[in-house]
Amino acid sequence: VFKDVTASMQCAMVESATNREWMRLVGRDHDVYWWTTKDDEKAELMLDREYDPGDLFPSEEWVKDLFEPVRLALFDDPLRPIPILMPDNALPETAGVAYLVAS
Repeated sequence: VFKDVTASMQCAMVESATNREWMRLVGRDHDVYWWTTKDDEKAELMLDREYDPGDLFPSEEWVKDLFEPVRLALFDDPLRPIPILMPDNALPETAGVAYLVAS
Protein backbone atom coordinates (compact mmCIF):
# COMPACT_ATOMS: atom_id res chain seq x y z
CA VAL A 1 0.00 0.00 0.00
CA PHE A 2 1.49 3.28 -1.05
CA LYS A 3 0.44 6.72 0.15
CA ASP A 4 0.00 8.31 -3.29
CA VAL A 5 -2.44 5.98 -5.06
CA THR A 6 -2.56 8.20 -8.18
CA ALA A 7 1.18 8.02 -8.90
CA SER A 8 2.27 5.78 -11.73
CA MET A 9 4.90 3.15 -11.03
CA GLN A 10 7.49 1.38 -13.08
CA CYS A 11 9.20 -1.88 -12.32
CA ALA A 12 12.25 -3.74 -13.48
CA MET A 13 12.36 -7.51 -13.76
CA VAL A 14 14.94 -8.89 -11.33
CA GLU A 15 14.38 -12.58 -11.92
CA SER A 16 11.94 -14.82 -13.74
CA ALA A 17 11.59 -18.44 -12.65
CA THR A 18 9.14 -21.22 -13.45
CA ASN A 19 6.64 -20.25 -10.73
CA ARG A 20 7.81 -16.80 -9.67
CA GLU A 21 8.39 -13.35 -11.09
CA TRP A 22 10.49 -10.94 -9.03
CA MET A 23 10.14 -7.26 -9.86
CA ARG A 24 11.68 -4.18 -8.28
CA LEU A 25 9.57 -1.03 -8.10
CA VAL A 26 11.75 1.76 -9.46
CA GLY A 27 12.53 4.44 -6.88
CA ARG A 28 10.27 2.89 -4.23
CA ASP A 29 12.67 0.63 -2.29
CA HIS A 30 10.15 -2.24 -2.64
CA ASP A 31 10.09 -5.52 -4.50
CA VAL A 32 7.06 -7.45 -5.77
CA TYR A 33 7.00 -11.23 -5.96
CA TRP A 34 4.32 -12.82 -8.14
CA TRP A 35 3.92 -16.55 -7.49
CA THR A 36 2.07 -18.93 -9.80
CA THR A 37 1.55 -22.65 -9.70
CA LYS A 38 0.26 -25.32 -12.03
CA ASP A 39 -0.95 -27.32 -9.04
CA ASP A 40 -4.68 -27.93 -9.48
CA GLU A 41 -5.01 -28.81 -5.79
CA LYS A 42 -4.36 -25.38 -4.33
CA ALA A 43 -5.02 -24.72 -0.69
CA GLU A 44 -8.27 -22.87 -0.25
CA LEU A 45 -8.64 -20.03 2.18
CA MET A 46 -12.20 -19.61 3.40
CA LEU A 47 -13.19 -15.97 3.12
CA ASP A 48 -16.62 -15.96 4.75
CA ARG A 49 -16.69 -12.53 6.40
CA GLU A 50 -17.28 -9.24 4.65
CA TYR A 51 -14.87 -6.52 5.79
CA ASP A 52 -16.66 -4.00 8.00
CA PRO A 53 -14.46 -1.41 9.74
CA GLY A 54 -16.97 -1.17 12.59
CA ASP A 55 -17.11 -4.92 13.21
CA LEU A 56 -13.50 -6.07 13.48
CA PHE A 57 -12.03 -8.19 16.24
CA PRO A 58 -9.76 -6.30 18.67
CA SER A 59 -6.72 -8.03 17.13
CA GLU A 60 -7.68 -6.54 13.73
CA GLU A 61 -7.95 -2.84 14.57
CA TRP A 62 -4.61 -2.19 12.87
CA VAL A 63 -6.13 -3.45 9.59
CA LYS A 64 -8.71 -0.67 9.72
CA ASP A 65 -6.01 1.95 10.32
CA LEU A 66 -4.08 0.81 7.24
CA PHE A 67 -6.86 -0.27 4.89
CA GLU A 68 -9.60 2.34 5.36
CA PRO A 69 -7.82 5.10 3.41
CA VAL A 70 -7.26 2.65 0.55
CA ARG A 71 -10.82 1.34 0.66
CA LEU A 72 -12.31 4.83 0.69
CA ALA A 73 -10.11 5.94 -2.19
CA LEU A 74 -10.55 2.90 -4.43
CA PHE A 75 -13.50 0.74 -3.38
CA ASP A 76 -16.16 3.14 -2.07
CA ASP A 77 -18.43 3.62 -5.09
CA PRO A 78 -22.10 3.37 -3.99
CA LEU A 79 -23.17 2.67 -7.59
CA ARG A 80 -20.75 -0.25 -7.91
CA PRO A 81 -20.15 -1.67 -4.46
CA ILE A 82 -17.18 -3.99 -4.26
CA PRO A 83 -17.31 -6.32 -1.27
CA ILE A 84 -14.04 -6.95 0.52
CA LEU A 85 -13.83 -10.40 2.08
CA MET A 86 -11.63 -11.69 4.87
CA PRO A 87 -11.29 -14.93 6.83
CA ASP A 88 -14.11 -15.69 9.26
CA ASN A 89 -11.75 -16.29 12.18
CA ALA A 90 -10.08 -13.41 14.00
CA LEU A 91 -6.47 -12.65 13.21
CA PRO A 92 -4.06 -13.72 15.95
CA GLU A 93 -2.88 -10.99 18.32
CA THR A 94 0.61 -11.30 16.82
CA ALA A 95 -0.53 -11.06 13.17
CA GLY A 96 1.40 -8.69 10.97
CA VAL A 97 -0.35 -9.68 7.74
CA ALA A 98 -4.05 -9.65 6.86
CA TYR A 99 -5.51 -11.38 3.80
CA LEU A 100 -8.37 -9.42 2.19
CA VAL A 101 -9.88 -10.01 -1.24
CA ALA A 102 -12.03 -7.68 -3.33
CA SER A 103 -14.65 -9.78 -5.06
